[in-house]
Amino acid sequence: MDPEFTLSVGCNPWIESGRTDLTAALTVTCGTGADPAAEVAEVIVIDRSESMSGAKLDQAKRAAKSALEVVRDGALFAVVAGGYEAVPQYPRDGTLTRATRSTRRAAAKAIDAMKCGSSTRTGVWLRHAADLLASRPDAIGHVLLLTDGLVTQKPEDFRRDLEYCRGRFGCDSVGIGLNWSPAQLAEIAEAFQGRFKFCERLDELPAYFADISERAMSKAADGVELRVFASEETELVSMDQMGPVVDLVPGHRPLDGRGWAFPLAAWGAEEREYVLGLRFPATDAGMRENVRVEVRRGGERLAGDRIEVGWTEDHSLFLAFDPKVAALTGQLELSEDIGRILAAVRARDFDTATREVARAYEKAEDGGFAGMKDTLARIAEIDPVTRSVTIKRDLDRADELYTGSQRFDTEKSSAVMGRKEDPT
Repeated sequence: MDPEFTLSVGCNPWIESGRTDLTAALTVTCGTGADPAAEVAEVIVIDRSESMSGAKLDQAKRAAKSALEVVRDGALFAVVAGGYEAVPQYPRDGTLTRATRSTRRAAAKAIDAMKCGSSTRTGVWLRHAADLLASRPDAIGHVLLLTDGLVTQKPEDFRRDLEYCRGRFGCDSVGIGLNWSPAQLAEIAEAFQGRFKFCERLDELPAYFADISERAMSKAADGVELRVFASEETELVSMDQMGPVVDLVPGHRPLDGRGWAFPLAAWGAEEREYVLGLRFPATDAGMRENVRVEVRRGGERLAGDRIEVGWTEDHSLFLAFDPKVAALTGQLELSEDIGRILAAVRARDFDTATREVARAYEKAEDGGFAGMKDTLARIAEIDPVTRSVTIKRDLDRADELYTGSQRFDTEKSSAVMGRKEDPT
C-alpha cells in the first residue's frame, strides 16, 4: 500500500488592517501500513580520529553493531571509518551490500578491527556516503554519523561538501566526548533535516544507535515536498520544521513567482509540524488573500489545505490566537532563548542571562515543555516555587554541550539522551 498523507493548517485568518504578517502551523501526517515496502540503505559512519581511542571507540563499535542488528533483511548497508579520508570498513570494496545473517556477522568483525588514527574531516565522510548511496538511487538513504571532535576541514570546504550532499539522504548525528561543536552538528542537522544528540553517557550509545537505525528502516516515502502557493507580491519570511528545529528556507526553491517548494526528509509512519511565516503587501480592511499548501511527490498531489486571509479592524477577530500556532511558536521562541542565554553566559553578562532564564522557564512551564525546563536547569539553579534564578557562573563543558544541542530539540517530551537522572 502506498503511503497516505494528510495536511492540516492552523492560523488566525484575520489580520489587523495595515499589518502584513501571518504565522501558520502546518501538520503533515504519513500513514504507511504495517510493512513499509520501500528499499532502504543505511550507512554507518564512525569517527576513528586519534582522540577516539579507548572507551569511546569501544562503545562506538558496540553502537555500530547494535545498529546493524536492526537493519532488516534485504536492506542495503555499509560501514565507513572516518579519518582524513573516508575508508570503507565493510564492504571493503566501497559498495553497499544486502543485509543477511552472514553479512551482518562479517560487518561486525570488520567493525571490531577498526583502529584509531587520522583527523576529523566530516564533510569528506558525508560526501563519500552520498556517492555510496548514489549507486542505489531508488533506495531511501540514511546516514548515522558519530564524532567526538571538531571538523578539521576549512569551513568553506566543509560547507561545500554539505551542499554536495544536500537532499541526497537523511542524516542523524551524535557527538560524544567534550571536544565537538554543537554548531557544526547543527549545520549537518539543518542540511539533512535530521537530529543531533550529545551522548553524555557512553553506555547509552548502543541503544540510541539501534533506535535511529530502526527508524531509518521504517521509511517508506522519499522525494516528498511541501509546497506553498501565494500571490507574487507575498514574501516568504520563514519555514521551520519542529522537533528538531530546522530552518527549511536554505533548501527551498522558488516556483516561478507562484510560491515555494520545500523538500522534506524521507517519511515513515509519523507526524511532523512546521511553522510558516508569510508577509503580504499592506492591505486595507475588507481585502482578502488566498494561500494554498500542498504535499506533493513528483507530479502527484498527496494532500492539501488552504488559508483564506482577511483584513479587519475588529479587535475580537485579529487578536484571537490559534492554539497550534501558539504552541509551535513557543517552541521556536524557546530555541532562540537558549541561544541568547548561552551567549550571555559566555560573555559573563549574568544579569541578562538571569532575566532570560526566568523568562524562558516561565514559557516552558506554561507550555508544558518539561525537557526544556531540565535544559535550563543545566544553566541555572531555579527555585520551582519562587522561580528565583541563580546562574551557574562557570558552566562545565558537558553542560554547555548538552544545552547547545537541546536548543534545537524543543519537543515536549523530556525523554532526551544523556540525562543525568530520571525526572520521575
